[in-house]
Amino acid sequence: MEILFLLILVAIAIYWWIKTGNKGKRLYEEIEQELTLNYGWSSDKAFFVWKRFNKEIVNLHLDGLSGHAIAEILNNKFSGINPEFSPRPTFKQKPDKTKAPSHLEGAKSVISLIDMQMMLISDRNNLPARAKDAYSLGYISGMVDASLSGLGEKDTNKAMAAILYVLEEIFGKNEGSQLFKKVLDLIESKDNKFNLAMSDGGTEFVKFNRGDINAPHGWLNYVQDYQ
Repeated sequence: MEILFLLILVAIAIYWWIKTGNKGKRLYEEIEQELTLNYGWSSDKAFFVWKRFNKEIVNLHLDGLSGHAIAEILNNKFSGINPEFSPRPTFKQKPDKTKAPSHLEGAKSVISLIDMQMMLISDRNNLPARAKDAYSLGYISGMVDASLSGLGEKDTNKAMAAILYVLEEIFGKNEGSQLFKKVLDLIESKDNKFNLAMSDGGTEFVKFNRGDINAPHGWLNYVQDYQ
């Protein structure tokens, strides 16, 4: 009798596993179709965001949002990220001389990547002090520098403007402006922690742009003190 009862429980568990699995597959297919057809995403980008933020996406669906509505939210959040996940090293390609790149386009990509990491912080409105120290500011600045290098942009003034833009978008205009002044001081003093973080941030930006879906995560790990 006990064996029969256990078999029934196993059968029920398998049934619900298959049912929920199929439901999740249908939700992914609906979201992917919306993102690729209506917003111009690649399938690789849609799959990356689905895998990285699966829990958050499923919770949105459980709250009653349709696949169409979720796709719109995802596009608003991550539209600035390079949608092409090519294994080729894109930063070695020659920039298109016929199109003048905007330094703010690179800045928007960085904002999207930092925002992706901030989504995993429980209280993004009350960030730890580490989110604004020399390492964090260096990491963000390094990402901006790498994004502009990928666009063939070498103007220092535009790079500074892009860093200011990113900091104001992430931390708000007033605090972002103050943090930018801190960045200038750290650059002038040749702060070792800041310079190391610039290298880390730039490296992770390049890796992500080349298709490494496990990057970037360094800023989140540092802020939350993951080992």
